[in-house]
Amino acid sequence: MAFDVYAGTFTRYYTRTWENVVQRRARIDGIQYKIICAGGDPEPPPPAHEVRSLVDSWREGINQGLAPHGLGPIEWSEDDCVPYFTDRPGWQGYSGLLLWAVYAQLSRSKPPYALPETWVNDPVYQDVLRDEKSIRYQSILQANLWLPGDFQYCFKFPGLAGDEESTIASTGWLLAQLTQLRAEEPKWTTQSLLQRVRGTKDDEYALESAAKDGLAIFSDLAQQAVTHRVPIVLSF
Repeated sequence: MAFDVYAGTFTRYYTRTWENVVQRRARIDGIQYKIICAGGDPEPPPPAHEVRSLVDSWREGINQGLAPHGLGPIEWSEDDCVPYFTDRPGWQGYSGLLLWAVYAQLSRSKPPYALPETWVNDPVYQDVLRDEKSIRYQSILQANLWLPGDFQYCFKFPGLAGDEESTIASTGWLLAQLTQLRAEEPKWTTQSLLQRVRGTKDDEYALESAAKDGLAIFSDLAQQAVTHRVPIVLSF
C-alpha cells in the first residue's frame, strides 16, 4: 500500500483533484495510471460544495471544543486557488522518521542498523510512547493530522470523513519539531563486518537512510504547509 503525504485543502483532497507523485510522473510520461482500491473501483468523489460544507461544520466543531479552554480559533481557506504539495516517503520513510524521534529522545539507546519490519514492535518506541506526557516529539509521534497554526498541543477529534478519531497538531509545531529533530541525530549503527561479508537481504533497508529520507520529505511539506496555511494529511 502506498504512503503519501499531502499538504493542501481538504476540498481538493476529498474531490481527488490532486495527483500523487507517481500519478504526476505517469501523466508526464504518457503512461496510464489506475487507482486500485480494496473492494473494487472507488466511488465517484463528492461535489466540491458538499466537501466545503462538511469542512466548515467540522472546523466549527473543533473551534467550539477549543474555545472553553481559551484555545483557537483555527482557520484556513478551502478556496480552489489554494495550491497543494505532495510527496511519497513510503512506509519506510515514515517508519524511519518515527524511530529517529524516539531514539533521539532516549539517546542512551542505539538504533539498529536495519529498518525493522514495523516500528510499533521496536522496544524503544514502546518505551517512549508508554508515557504520553513525557513524549518530546509529540507532533511527530502522536499526531496524524496537522492544521494551520502554531499551537503546541495535540488534541483528539472525530475524523472529517467520519472514520477513526484523528489526533491533531499544528503545522507550525510540526515544522519546529522536525527542525529540532534534525539537530538531535542519533548515533546510527553502521553495517557490521559480518553483514558486509555475507551481504544483506534483498529487502533490508538501513534505518538511517529511511529516517533521513522521511525527515527531508516531511520537513519540505511542513514548510510548504506553513507558508501557504494549508493542512497536512497522511494518505494511504
